[in-house]
Amino acid sequence: MSLDASAEDETSLIHLGSAERDEEVEALRKQVASLSAQLEIALHQQYPRLEHRENSTKRPYHPLSPHAFNVREVRTSTNKPTVTAQREKLGRTASISTRQVLDNLPDSDAVGNPPVIQRILDMFQRPSNHMEYLNSELFCKDVLKLAMKVKGMFEREPRVVFLQSPAYVFGDIHGNLEDLHFFSDNIWRLGMSLTAGSFLFLGDYVDRGLHCLECVAYLFAMKLQLPNKVFLLRGNHETRDINGWEEHYGERSFMYQCRKRFGDSAGYRVWYVDMNII
Repeated sequence: MSLDASAEDETSLIHLGSAERDEEVEALRKQVASLSAQLEIALHQQYPRLEHRENSTKRPYHPLSPHAFNVREVRTSTNKPTVTAQREKLGRTASISTRQVLDNLPDSDAVGNPPVIQRILDMFQRPSNHMEYLNSELFCKDVLKLAMKVKGMFEREPRVVFLQSPAYVFGDIHGNLEDLHFFSDNIWRLGMSLTAGSFLFLGDYVDRGLHCLECVAYLFAMKLQLPNKVFLLRGNHETRDINGWEEHYGERSFMYQCRKRFGDSAGYRVWYVDMNII
C-alpha cells in the first residue's frame, strides 16, 4: 500500500469519526430539547399564570425550574449548535413559591418542644396574653427548670467561643423585651432554627429593664432548643454584686424583680440559681 493510500484511509476514518460524533451530538440535542419541552409543559400545568390586578400590565408567569438551570441551544463561532446550561437567579416567583410552602409547614418551633419551652415561646410571642402565667408559680418553676437544664451546656462549653460566619452578634439586652421582639421580627423571622448562622449574645441580659425574667427565660429556652446555634456570654450584670444591688437600681434590679414576682423566698432562689448558671 502506498503512502498516499494510507493517508487517504486515515482521512476517511477521521471524517467517519467526526460524522458519528455529530450524529451523537444531534441526538443528544434533540433529547435535551424534548426534555426541556416536557419540563416547560409540566411547570405551566403546575404553576398557572398569576392573576394580575385590574389595569396592571399583564406578564406571563415564569417559574424557576426545579433545578434552577436554564438549558438552551446556542451556536459557536464555527456555526455548530451546542447545548449550554446556565444557573438562573432566584426570582420573585421562586420566593413566592417558597413562601407558600413555608406557610403550609407546621410551626417548626412548636414541633417536638417540651411543654416548658413551648410555654416560654408562647409567652414571648404575646406577653400581654400571658400575664397570669408570668405571675404564677408555674412560671417560677419553669425558669428554675430551664436554668438547671442549660447549666450542663454552659459547663461543657469552652470559656472562649469560636464561631464561623455567618453569625449575628447582639449587645446588651438589659431586660428590654422590645429589643428581643425587634430582633425576632427582623432577623430570625422564620425562627432561629431556619435562619442560617449562629446567634451570639454578649451578656448583660438583666437590670435596667423591667422584663428581665422574660428575657432570661426566652434566651435560656432558645439555648436549650438550639445549643449549637445560640451562645450566651457572661456580662458584668450577670454577677451577683451588680444585679443584686437593689439600692442602686431599685425596681429595675434583677433581684428586686425576682422577689416582687415570686415572693422573697422563691424569688431569691430564682435570682441565685439564674446568676450561677451563666
